[in-house]
Amino acid sequence: MTMLNKGAAEILAHARNVHSQEGEDGIVEHLLGLLPERDHWCVEFGAWDGLYLSNTFHLIESKGYHAVLIEGSSERYAVLRKNMEKYKTVECMNRFVGFEAGDSLDVLLAQTVCPKEFDFLSVDIDGNDYHAIKAMTDYRPKLICVEFNPTIPSIVSYVQPADPNVSHGNSLRALYELGLEKGYKLACANRLNAFLVRADLWEGDSPARAEDLTDFRSEEPPMSIVFSTYDGTVMLTEPHDMLWHDEKLTAADIQMLPAIIRRYPGNYTWLQWKIFKWRRRLKRLLG
Repeated sequence: MTMLNKGAAEILAHARNVHSQEGEDGIVEHLLGLLPERDHWCVEFGAWDGLYLSNTFHLIESKGYHAVLIEGSSERYAVLRKNMEKYKTVECMNRFVGFEAGDSLDVLLAQTVCPKEFDFLSVDIDGNDYHAIKAMTDYRPKLICVEFNPTIPSIVSYVQPADPNVSHGNSLRALYELGLEKGYKLACANRLNAFLVRADLWEGDSPARAEDLTDFRSEEPPMSIVFSTYDGTVMLTEPHDMLWHDEKLTAADIQMLPAIIRRYPGNYTWLQWKIFKWRRRLKRLLG
């Protein structure tokens, strides 16, 4: 069992929800307070209705922040506009943030007066978060809060396909590595979000290597290791929680061989050999 890094633990201890889901309001406020200078601008996409589980509304409502709130859904955008009517420092946009030349965050923010080195960016678009950040080159927010898939262990570097129709989520390690590539350090990660601070502004603790990520993460998911036995039984060391579907994946769900040939091949009967060879031939025919 690893021990949470002291610096990360101190940051995560400031977790507090005003409108956020997992204490992001308190963490963001604390991290912004550690920066050498601030311009009081923030950006969030997808912003939903601007209030529900928002990582920026606390800054807008209580800290006087200027904001650009971006929401792709036209229905949610209508509610967002209504909720933000009285906040004259907020600009709302009904656009999907993508990763191509015409729909990147750079392109959308260039249509606003948001400064290029604004304080805080919150990214939560259920999958293509990695690609949207990677495509951002003109704007350099000081602090980024970005969602990752909490079921993926820190040892795994997984990036989902760059496809608006795919919602896999990305691993914390992949976002950590992207951060290094773009000049950011990981300050900490709560259950759902990574907090990346621009390296030129951060003197606090951060993982020296990917293997240290667990020490900066509030929760490490159980690692489910798959292996097979001599008789072809597939084993899973831990049931895997499918959080969003309220299901548990067990070894019984992932058996590849039918029970009749789940035996060491050297002990097969004549019939079992026939079934085994027929099955293999059929798989090859089907590709």
